[in-house]
Amino acid sequence: MVFDVCIVYWQDYDTGGLHASEIYARTLTYRRQYPNLFQRGVAFVAGGYLGNRLMVNQAHLDPQSYYLDGMEKPPEEHLISIPIFFREKVLGVFQVARMRGDFFTNEEYELVQLFVSQANIALHNALLYLELKEHADEIEKQRLQRAP
Repeated sequence: MVFDVCIVYWQDYDTGGLHASEIYARTLTYRRQYPNLFQRGVAFVAGGYLGNRLMVNQAHLDPQSYYLDGMEKPPEEHLISIPIFFREKVLGVFQVARMRGDFFTNEEYELVQLFVSQANIALHNALLYLELKEHADEIEKQRLQRAP
């Protein structure tokens, strides 16, 4: 699968929005062309933030696509946005984009969904482990406070 940009957005609880935290640009041209935009995300499909999985070819024509104020909308940008969940709450969004060229296919969309599903399982396990550890630490703290 060929894509130009891959972005992982995480929920920013301070601002109530999403923050582009992991960004991969396939070519040096894209890294140079959009240095500031890559810090905040090139484009964002709002449906991913709302918990919907989306594939949008020609995102500039789609009403669910959001672009930063003042950003020139790439005429051939194609996006796949898949939400990342924990207990039915959106923690973030995984997105791949093609800045030009062929539309994303259903097969590519399914491949991205499969990848995010596997990553989601790993994230769930890590978060559950942290919850369990916090609970065990609290029990140990209470036990030590009651010990003679």
